[in-house]
Amino acid sequence: MGAEARLSVQALSVVPGEVTQLDVTIRNNGTVVDEFHFDVVGLPNEWASFDPPRVSLFPANEQTVRVSIGPPRLPTTAPGTVPFGIRVLSTEDPAGGTVEEGTLFVAPFSDVVGELIPHAGRGRFRAKLQLAVDNRSNIAYRARPSGVDPDEAVALAFQPPYVEVAPGSVSFVKVHLRCRSRLWRGSSVTRSFQVLLEEQDALNAAEAAAAGQYPSAAEQAVHPPSILLDGVMLQDPILPRWLMLALLALVLLAIAAVILWFNLLKPQIQAAAQNQVSKQLAKDGITPTSPTSPTSPTSPTSPTSPTSPTSPTTPVHGKGKSTVSFTINRSLVVNGNSTAIFVVPKSYVLEITDVLVQNTAGNSGLVSLSNTGTLLMRWSMVDFRDLDYHWITPTTFAPLAKVQFTMSGCSGSCSAGLYFAGTLVRS
Repeated sequence: MGAEARLSVQALSVVPGEVTQLDVTIRNNGTVVDEFHFDVVGLPNEWASFDPPRVSLFPANEQTVRVSIGPPRLPTTAPGTVPFGIRVLSTEDPAGGTVEEGTLFVAPFSDVVGELIPHAGRGRFRAKLQLAVDNRSNIAYRARPSGVDPDEAVALAFQPPYVEVAPGSVSFVKVHLRCRSRLWRGSSVTRSFQVLLEEQDALNAAEAAAAGQYPSAAEQAVHPPSILLDGVMLQDPILPRWLMLALLALVLLAIAAVILWFNLLKPQIQAAAQNQVSKQLAKDGITPTSPTSPTSPTSPTSPTSPTSPTSPTTPVHGKGKSTVSFTINRSLVVNGNSTAIFVVPKSYVLEITDVLVQNTAGNSGLVSLSNTGTLLMRWSMVDFRDLDYHWITPTTFAPLAKVQFTMSGCSGSCSAGLYFAGTLVRS
């Protein structure tokens, strides 16, 4: 009683995402007209469909039903051989149903996608990217990443050196980029490179082939032997454009400052310093004189007309003779590396008791006091602004001797003054 079923084939194979078919012949072994419907055992019901889904048969009649089996193309569709059965159910005789068994081989499939995140790296020397490997296959994926750069402009390193991704998973690999040459200035340069993913099974097959061992069809790799991804690194110059513009602006400002100093500020400072020197000398009773070149000494000054007013001293009588003396004060001013000279009048001896040296502008260099070429004193200008000397025993200059005030070793425009006071004694 009941139904009888026969499969057209006992073993099937299918790739997920595709459909395989077989025929089931149904025979009514009952004594009445019966209706039969079908389902699948051992496989998800949504994988199988029947055409027609129901059949009605007279006793001893049979009919063929087309069965389509299509597993979805998903990572959850595990590969391998799965036993299944086609169950025929009778409406009139529920206990008279039957199951016909077969096997279905679900093939592995490959669907691997690689992507660089971001697509382009940027830096002066180095940059970092991520390699994302999305395995949408129903088998695991293992590969070794490597860099490809025909121009040898970019070196690539990967961490970890291998990537292994389970079905339906995503794995990430750090990609370290390093430029082989340095870019000092100018516009950014685009460096192109590629990332190569070499599948492990393909590498093993290549090694086996090199050893003379060839895998069988069942052992051949499912995944593509390699995946090639394009990438870009934008190399920036070490000296950015804004820094070059800033340096240029600083140079222009420095040039402007130098021009302003020599054409405006320095003359004003020198004029103010000279005015201060003149005021100080006038305050001390010294009348500044123009510098005299050492090659053109000044003419002897008449004892009756010194720069500052003089008054005759009381005549001194000794040994039957009278000695006439005059009080004298005089200033010598030098500008630059030159010498100012005062010549002692003929028939007089100059006895200096007081000396004032001034460097009000704070210049650097050396000033000296000489007696007709014989050095008496020398001062470093950086060590003083005012120096005051008072001697109990006067320094004596013979008739026609030269009181020489000299400046040397000064760069630029310098000024210093010498004030001396003493007595002109008739020889």
